[in-house]
Parts: sequence; structure tokens; C-alpha cells
Amino acid sequence: MAIALATPEKRLFVSLITRDITLADAILDLVDNSINAAMVGVANPLDSAEAFYKLLKRTKSKVGTQIEVKVADDCVTVIDNAGGIDLKSAEDGIFHFGAREDAHAGKDRLSVFGIGMKRAMFKMGNRIEMESDHPKGGFSLDLNVERWQELAQEQWSFPIKERPKFRGDNPGTSVKISRLHHDVRKRISDPSFLVQLREKMAKTYAYFLDRLVKITLNNKEVKPIIFDIGENHNHQNYQFENVGYSITAGIALTSEHSTHTHESAGWFVFCNGRAVLYADKSGSTGWGGLLPVFQPKHRPFLGLVFFYSSSPESLPWNTTKDSINEESSVWQAAKLNMAALARPIVNLLDRRYNDSDTDKRDIVALAGSKTSSLDSTVAAPSKFSLPRAKKSSATRVQYDAMPAELDKIRKHLGRSSLSASAIGRTTFEYYLKNEVGTK
Repeated sequence: MAIALATPEKRLFVSLITRDITLADAILDLVDNSINAAMVGVANPLDSAEAFYKLLKRTKSKVGTQIEVKVADDCVTVIDNAGGIDLKSAEDGIFHFGAREDAHAGKDRLSVFGIGMKRAMFKMGNRIEMESDHPKGGFSLDLNVERWQELAQEQWSFPIKERPKFRGDNPGTSVKISRLHHDVRKRISDPSFLVQLREKMAKTYAYFLDRLVKITLNNKEVKPIIFDIGENHNHQNYQFENVGYSITAGIALTSEHSTHTHESAGWFVFCNGRAVLYADKSGSTGWGGLLPVFQPKHRPFLGLVFFYSSSPESLPWNTTKDSINEESSVWQAAKLNMAALARPIVNLLDRRYNDSDTDKRDIVALAGSKTSSLDSTVAAPSKFSLPRAKKSSATRVQYDAMPAELDKIRKHLGRSSLSASAIGRTTFEYYLKNEVGTK
């Protein structure tokens, strides 16, 4: 019997695994490894809602893991003090292309498919320098990617050197990628890139920042983007095979003097604490199908979905962890439950809002006065309380006005999107107070 060779070409393999990941997501893949190590150090095993709740209740005073990300024209560096990687793990595990069957046993929560770190490094440059200190002994790597690709190997491997046992207080890992690819250097030179990267970190790691880790980007701390939901909300916990998840749907918490914004509305989806969808208003989360098409009147809506599992491959994220695998069975089940919990809130907003006016003081009161923060996603079930119908003796007042006159009032008030009905109410209240003299 003849044998047909099927040995993969390194150059083609590297090209394929790096083609569909952005530079920002590649950098976040390296940060994921640091956060994963920090999670193992303080909350192992993370295999239940209660375990994640305990992790998320940590305060800034307990944050011990520091992650430094530096992006320059000639190199990208990620340094942490998250405990380091021992020599045996380097020899047998972390550089393997693809996670082995027992790779996640008891530890990994953000390292999913066993390809992220290698893909991230190959995406960026041709020289990879890595050092890791560990109490059992660490390792170092100095890899010329171009030479490695040209080297014929029946079994792929990287040359590493042993480092002595670490005796200090803060073992950790540093990764430096230099000799950056041309398209990477060009992307970094874009003045907007660092702004976008910082914002993406603030969103992606909203659960972990100030609770588990502190991240700096080019020596400036990354602060989490905070979004809070009112205490009046729908919340349920679910189990699907080996994945647990919770869904919370309600009204974003704000004050009567601020407006709900498009940027902070929609569904926020997390897998083991990492955001994979942020303020999503697309068909991926049911809008325009199970729910109506998202419109300005829905801007007060806020939904949180939190998936957790000790087997991260079972979670419904894609390989780059920047979106959802919509074919996932657990996602299909969750999507139906999301729509069911969201529907009472969406129906309420449909009844109370017109297309141009979402700044209503009564919706703020309906949300609740107390903040139910991100921790609520692993809390006890609750049900959204609809407002009681009120009988009113009020009489509707209407009058006609020219569009140009309305625009003058909007400009004077500094609120270009103010609806005609809101202008009528504002002018009526002004006359009542200043001409009639009501208290």
C-alpha cells in the first residue's frame, strides 16, 4: 500500500491561523494568558456561579496581578506577575498547537483552543523573546520565526532554555515580539489604534479590572467601562450540559438628568468573565427576529448574559473570542431564554417611547434606585415589576409650531434630538412657573 504525505507546511499554517485575527485581538490573546494565570492563583477551581461570584466580589485593595502592555513602533511587549510558567508546562503543553484533551483540567478558563498565544505572536512579528520565572524553575525562548518556518521538522518544536527556580515574591512572564510585520507597524502608526485598543481592553475585561488585575497600556492604567442595571430586572440562572449561564434583562441605571445612549444599550455577553459581545443590537442576540428591530426607543434596555464552565471549549465563543459561535447548542438555548426575559422590558419601552424621545424621568424611577452591578449576573433569580396603570385626570394640551421655531428652542436648550412633545412640556412648565407663579 502506498502512502501519501500529509505533513503541514509551517509557512502556510502560520498564514492560515493569523489571517482572521486583528492586531488588537492578538494582543488581547496574550493578556488573556496573564489573566488566566491570575484566576488560577486566587480562585481555583472556577466551576460554579458561586466561585465566579466570589471572584467578582474582590475589591481593588486585593488586586495583586499587574499586567503591563507596551506597544511601540518596533515591538509589542506584555509583562505580568501572575505566577509564571514552569519548565515542564513549557516542554509539554503551552507551545503545543491545539489544546490536549486534559489541558483545561482544573485551571484554564480563558485559554480555550490551545492556539491563541502562538497565533498572537506569529501575527505580530518575526522575533519572539519570552521569559518566565516560576518557583519550580522557568524557561526562556528566543525564536526567529522565519528560520523556524524554513526548518524541516517531523515533530514541530521550539528551542527553550531552563531558568533557575524563582525565589522572589512576584514570579511572572514577559513576552516581547519584535521585527514586526509591515502591516502591523502600519496599524500601530495609526493614531487611533491605541485609543481603540484601550477601549477594547476596558470593555473586554470589565469584570476583571480593579477586581483581579490591573492593566496598563503604555504606562497608563486601563479603567473598566462601567455599566449598571437597575435593581428592577428579570434574572434567571440556567444549566445546559456542562455550561452554566445566567441572564439579566432590565433598564440601564442612570439619573433623571442624563440620557440613555445608543453606545451603552443592548446585550452584553461574557464567557468565563471575558466580554465577547458588548452592547450588541444585532440579529446575533435576537434583535430583528425573536425581538423587534432595535430602535432609539429601546436605548434604556440593558441585558447581561454570563456563561461559565470548567471546560471553556464548551462555551459559545469563536476562536478569536471576539464574537459568538451562533451554531453552538448552548447559545441557541440561551438566545430563546434571552428573548423571553427581555420581552417584558422591550414591550414596555415600545408602549412608552416614540422614536425620537427616550429621555423620560419616569423610566429612571422604574429601573430602581439601587445599583445592581455586574455581580448580579450570578445572583438569585428576580422578576421585573411592571408599573401599575394609573388613572389620570390630566387634559392633553396641543398646539402647532413651525419646525424652525422648534429648532430654535432645541438650539437654546442644547438638545438637538428633543422631540416636539418634550418641547411642548418644557415650554408649558416654564410658563406655569414664571408667568403663573406656581411653586
